[in-house]
Amino acid sequence: MGRTRNWVSRNFFGVLMGGWGLIALVAWGVFFR
Repeated sequence: MGRTRNWVSRNFFGVLMGGWGLIALVAWGVFFR
C-alpha cells in the first residue's frame, strides 16, 4: 500500500511539475516572440 501511495504521489507531482513546465514554456514563447 505504501508503494502504491508513493507512486500516486510521484505521479501527481510529476503531472503538476509538467503542467507548470508547459505554462512556463508558453509564457517564454509569448515574451520572446
